[in-house]
Amino acid sequence: WLNFVKSARARNKIRGWFTKERREEAIEQGKDSIARAMRKQNLPLQKLMSQDVVNQVAAQMRYDGV
Repeated sequence: WLNFVKSARARNKIRGWFTKERREEAIEQGKDSIARAMRKQNLPLQKLMSQDVVNQVAAQMRYDGV
């Protein structure tokens, strides 16, 4: 696609689309991985994945947001 498109704007739009797709796939894979690990340890998935708990963990790990 990138060799076929003539304008720089179109190339940038295509690159942006692929970047967004990869990001969304990575997020889904991360969620699945966390859920699998929690099930393996017999941890309550719904309770631990509540927004408050996730925000607390993110703050402890010094992430800006989730």
